[in-house]
Amino acid sequence: MIDLRRWRYEAQIGHHTSYGSYMSAYQRAVDILFAEIETNNFPVNVIAYPLLFLIRHSLELGYKMNINYLSKYSGLDERVNWDRHHLIELHEAFKTHFMTAVNELGVSQDIVDEFNGYYSEVEVLTSTFNALDRGSYSFRYPVDLNQNVVFQHNETINLLDVKELYDKAMILLFHTADVLSDATDYYDYMDEMMEQALHSAYGSY
Repeated sequence: MIDLRRWRYEAQIGHHTSYGSYMSAYQRAVDILFAEIETNNFPVNVIAYPLLFLIRHSLELGYKMNINYLSKYSGLDERVNWDRHHLIELHEAFKTHFMTAVNELGVSQDIVDEFNGYYSEVEVLTSTFNALDRGSYSFRYPVDLNQNVVFQHNETINLLDVKELYDKAMILLFHTADVLSDATDYYDYMDEMMEQALHSAYGSY
């Protein structure tokens, strides 16, 4: 007989292995925890560290996902700071890739202006995490590698302020590819046509 309760806990961790899938999963976890705080008056201090880690890691996934995507059109190295967890550098690399790509693609200034608006707000959140947890360490361990405590006793952060900026970050990081899709679709189409023309003229090269 199938144990239905146990079956519900069977996670298909091999089915969804893209950056977008990971990021979506982290975002859902964040939203679920915030809903628990809001709806059931759950004490925020009990889950602050894992919740902040989930938020921080969502941002890291989003930056790396977008840098990977934009590098096709920017022509820049997608692996800048790839092996690190420094959000502020990833945040800056994201903008460098975006601006280079939109110049290549001929994207309208309206789209660039909208991007800059979101980017500036998200930078506030990224800078906050850079100050609190530069290397993705402080929300996982209470002390650093030298056994110093990572937070002072009177240090606080308002999670509602964080969530409001986080929601804007998710809009930016999930939808950058969408707002560029007209330009990138045309670029991809022309690239494919060129590839076919070269293949017809020279065969495999």
